[in-house]
Amino acid sequence: MQRMDYVFDSDGEHAPMSYDEKRNLSLEINRMPGDKIQKVVEIIESRERMAYNPEEIEIDFETLKPITLRELEAFSAWCRAQPSVQRRPPAPPVQQAPPASNSNSDTSDSGSELER
Repeated sequence: MQRMDYVFDSDGEHAPMSYDEKRNLSLEINRMPGDKIQKVVEIIESRERMAYNPEEIEIDFETLKPITLRELEAFSAWCRAQPSVQRRPPAPPVQQAPPASNSNSDTSDSGSELER
């Protein structure tokens, strides 16, 4: 399992996010795999009081504190910087079509039908 060590300075003031920053953060989080989403939930739970359904989580970025948003942003940036370890399954072997039998008789029959 990969360790999740991202850097975030929780001291000091954190500037509010613009609408575009929130939208981009939302898009980045939506593209994250499940193990990373779990960390997103942990970050939000550690900073916000939220009731949610664990089966389906909807994040309202407009209600999150700036410090929460900035920590999510730091985590997202850390995720982007990590090398991708997604592996595609091997492609199935290519099957060749069996050779056609009686190919001469088939073409001559179809040719005679066209002439009729």
